[in-house]
Amino acid sequence: MKKQPIALALLLILSLLMAACAAPPPAADTAAEQAAAPAAPEGESQLPVDVPRAELFVADQIFRYNVIDNFNFWVNGPHVPHRHALMMETLWYRDQETSERINGVAISEPVYNDDFTQMNVDLRDNLFWSDGVQFTADDLVYTVELLTSNPDMSGSGWSAQLTQFLDSVEKTGDFSVQFNLKESNPRFHSMFETRWNGVYMMPKHIFEKVEDPATFTNNPAVTLGAYTVTETDPNGYWELFTRRDDWERTPAGIIVGKPGPKYVLTIFYGDSAKKAIAMSRGELDVFFDVDYEAFQTVIDTTPTARSWYTEFPWAYPNEVSTRHFIFNQETDPIYANKDVRWALALALDIVNLQTEYIGGVAKVTTVPIPPTASLAALHLDPLEEWLQNLEIEIEPGQMYKPYDPTVPDQIAAWATEQGYTVPGTPREVFGTGWWKFDPEVAERLLIKNGFSRDGAGKWLKPDGQPWKMDLQSPPDENDAFRMATAAADLWSHWTVPGQHAVDQLCASLRRRLAGNSRLAPGLLRAKRRRLPQQGWWQLGAYQ
Repeated sequence: MKKQPIALALLLILSLLMAACAAPPPAADTAAEQAAAPAAPEGESQLPVDVPRAELFVADQIFRYNVIDNFNFWVNGPHVPHRHALMMETLWYRDQETSERINGVAISEPVYNDDFTQMNVDLRDNLFWSDGVQFTADDLVYTVELLTSNPDMSGSGWSAQLTQFLDSVEKTGDFSVQFNLKESNPRFHSMFETRWNGVYMMPKHIFEKVEDPATFTNNPAVTLGAYTVTETDPNGYWELFTRRDDWERTPAGIIVGKPGPKYVLTIFYGDSAKKAIAMSRGELDVFFDVDYEAFQTVIDTTPTARSWYTEFPWAYPNEVSTRHFIFNQETDPIYANKDVRWALALALDIVNLQTEYIGGVAKVTTVPIPPTASLAALHLDPLEEWLQNLEIEIEPGQMYKPYDPTVPDQIAAWATEQGYTVPGTPREVFGTGWWKFDPEVAERLLIKNGFSRDGAGKWLKPDGQPWKMDLQSPPDENDAFRMATAAADLWSHWTVPGQHAVDQLCASLRRRLAGNSRLAPGLLRAKRRRLPQQGWWQLGAYQ
């Protein structure tokens, strides 16, 4: 859930946001049949809270929380989704559509000196914590100093990044702060800039009084955002947030000038079919990451529901994150060999994956840079000529161009065959080219590096052992899960057995950071840029 204050004015609109809809597999009728169950009779609500429905906005919690009533988001463990958007604030927001920076807690742009070793920020002088205490520069200085001095305050990795770059931080006024850096860093401000999360402001007057900030639960939560937590499910299925009476003294209230709904309920119903049933009953106003069957059933049977766009490709296309396959080179050293990674890329039919498994709604990209209009103009368009001329050596003296610029055209042709209208050029709608689907060249690369096939045609590693891959992906996000399923299917057809393991979202991330997954598609965002130093390698697939 992105932290976009403008959305607060729109929360009462009944809408269905589909982050990425996957195409239906042949044997998935059960979900659709379940989703088509009749709506509950009018007046029979099964919502777990006793507040007026007209004043309540119900959002998909995505997964069940297993850390309950802990709102210390500066340590690892407490879940961030939804909570941070309603309760937490940082210096700036980033509009991912226009790339505009929007002032949050800050009232000015970041101001650097000539060599980018100092950054100054002016803060709003009209913000208040939910307990009535005014927010000042003391809160920002305290937040940064605590994160850099206490290694246990390591949530989201901000502590490590601040420690890497920051020499000191000082208050230059009641509402102004100066950061002194160890080295030049013109992007230091990005740590305090959120479209998903950032360095959240900490209430100094609360945390400075506790013995151990790392074990403090911040419950009841003192918030700088427009909402506070008022009721929680001890089993982690839902939480109720109430709009602050003084919402106009929060960044969202000041920027938008309008209150959001009085109550927000985040609730986890379960799989896609259960979410669809809840929406048809009027017990869910927005859901995320459902499979195609449930999405289509809701659109067909629930008159008040709609997707971001009413026509293909339905989903909002410019999410500033990418899904990609991430190889752990330390768990199995064969993935440190670039020829092996090239072989896997060339054995993956990206057009098939994007159309038959993802439903044509995702954009393709060769690198972890989303092909939005602004980012494509800055990075991907200038890279296109280089990609088209890129050559790799598949055998001694034998060069090969692996890039296929026609991938978006092939996807557009598929969409036209389905009866869809492509709303723009193929590159605008479906992204960049990708690597060719060329299993024959992939095989030559492996053979060059000592791989062979057994009598059944299965691949053997150079040491003679069968080559098997373990893929980890979270079921909570259907597009990532379908991407992993597609890879397992496609690579298995190429006779590399792939075991697709199902992970809960947070457990999957923790295992990846601990180095336990061999191949993981999906959820790591650009902010986790320390991963390559830990032996990871990313194979960009789609946005």
